Amino acid sequence: MRESELDAYIKDVYATELLTRKEEIALGKQISRGRRAKRQLSALTKKILGSAKILGVAKDGQFLRNAITCGISATKQLSAANIRLVFPLAKYYRRKFPETEFFDIVQGGNCGLVLAAQKFSWRRGKFSTWAVWCIRAGIQSELRSMITRLPTVSLDILVGSEKRNQKEPLSRIIEDKKSPKPDEEADRRFLGQRVRKAILRLNKIDREVIILRFGLGNGKDLTPKETGKVLGCSRKRAWVKVGRALKRLRQDKSLEKLAEIFLPVKKG
Repeated sequence: MRESELDAYIKDVYATELLTRKEEIALGKQISRGRRAKRQLSALTKKILGSAKILGVAKDGQFLRNAITCGISATKQLSAANIRLVFPLAKYYRRKFPETEFFDIVQGGNCGLVLAAQKFSWRRGKFSTWAVWCIRAGIQSELRSMITRLPTVSLDILVGSEKRNQKEPLSRIIEDKKSPKPDEEADRRFLGQRVRKAILRLNKIDREVIILRFGLGNGKDLTPKETGKVLGCSRKRAWVKVGRALKRLRQDKSLEKLAEIFLPVKKG
């Protein structure tokens, strides 16, 4: 794509109106209903051949297909309204790897954006918070596919910024297969943020106990004995304080709501 065409494309993207939170929630609900309908239609299809109530099954199937169509339409609307999220990340990777085609990076980010919209749950908060991780993963996936199109000898070529002396092997951008999936990473970041806020709402003593015990300040978690030493009490007393602080943390209403969203519902 020529530079003039890319400029025109970017101009059109930023001309798209942003969604209000109310509109985003409405689209999110349609997407969720579409996902649920797709699962239900799959189960319903298996029953059609052996069912005596063909007419009723057909009506149910049409209702579910309509819900799926609405979900697909909502996914497209949500993606289109948030496509501007792709460009800051695309520019970052373009600066880091100037030998790559910018539009290819953008396309990878767009694929990640669509994935984010397809899996979006409005209960988890703003779409943009969730989407950036999927966009980043989409760009990384595109960069990996670009690598596979290169001769093997080219994987060790140095790319990056000459001025900042940040050259590194192109092969280093290959994502570790053991790293979490983009949706899992988004969940982890989202939950971590909410838990940190809940900890800050604890009283000073409980907050200090949680931070010390689980290493939230310096990344080094302490044993009950070590925690007691810092607090100036016995191991047993420290254990009691940790248990009490965790109990109060679990009682935070915002965390109870998160549990309803992220934990699987037990079938009774």
